[in-house]
Amino acid sequence: MLSSGRKPIAHSSRLLEQSSFEPFDIVLLDPPYAFENRASFDEILDVVAGQVLARDGVLVLEHARRQATPDAVGSLIRSRLVVSGDSALSFYQIHN
Repeated sequence: MLSSGRKPIAHSSRLLEQSSFEPFDIVLLDPPYAFENRASFDEILDVVAGQVLARDGVLVLEHARRQATPDAVGSLIRSRLVVSGDSALSFYQIHN
């Protein structure tokens, strides 16, 4: 998750803006399964798409099968969903 310990997402976003790095081709997100604040969830995906993920990159989000994830949020579109037992992986790419 985009946080340092349990710091808020906004704080993490500011840290990313101050950091210098090349965007990543693959980003793996594994937030806590009890993470149910949908607004924050969407914000995390939006921040990753805008600041961390390369234009042609893939974001892989691990989540509970029972947890709904968006088909699209901001510039991200889910391209694949893989379910295994109680877990699921959602694959997102930036919509060109």
